[in-house]
Amino acid sequence: MSSTQKWADSVWPPLAQEAGLNIVAKEASPTSATDASGVVSKVVAKNPDAVVVLASGTANNAIVLALRRANFKGIIAGSIGMAGAINPLKEQGYGVFWPTNFSNLVETPEAKNFVGLYQKMFNNELPNNYAAAAYDEVWFLARALKQADSVDREAINNALQEVGAAGFDGALGKITYKDNVSQAPGLLIEWRDDKEVPVQGYGG
Repeated sequence: MSSTQKWADSVWPPLAQEAGLNIVAKEASPTSATDASGVVSKVVAKNPDAVVVLASGTANNAIVLALRRANFKGIIAGSIGMAGAINPLKEQGYGVFWPTNFSNLVETPEAKNFVGLYQKMFNNELPNNYAAAAYDEVWFLARALKQADSVDREAINNALQEVGAAGFDGALGKITYKDNVSQAPGLLIEWRDDKEVPVQGYGG
């Protein structure tokens, strides 16, 4: 089920086929929808083992709630857009999975250090994945500036390329750069006990 048509049409089908998964139904739900019971009933009628929700913001909540009300017992998985959005559902969202790049519960020294610094700065508030990514990007630039030891544009660009190729350990895990895009190991999250609990990925 998707409110992001490109993902539903061109990204997920080949990935599912590669993984040996069979897509039995595909339905679109408007991003602004607050009641997804209609499209959910069409999907549940196909008796799937799992439902993948590719939505953003409150559309995630509407679809998950409709699946619960339809007594769907299979796996509910989503995209990184689930992070934060599903929190108001409390126990009705428990057991939903999604991929992300950071969790406050990761036990690496770098992640724990970042969380501690963030809480000190923002009155014990816990950081989200966007804050962690921004933190690592700033440190990426800082490492490159230190290595370049110059404000010359070419020197800084060369240093960015070298630091990116070598990689470094950040809040998001071991970070490298490929084609000028950051690559991080990622996590699989389960919403449980009002927490985003890592069930697979970096940091044990």
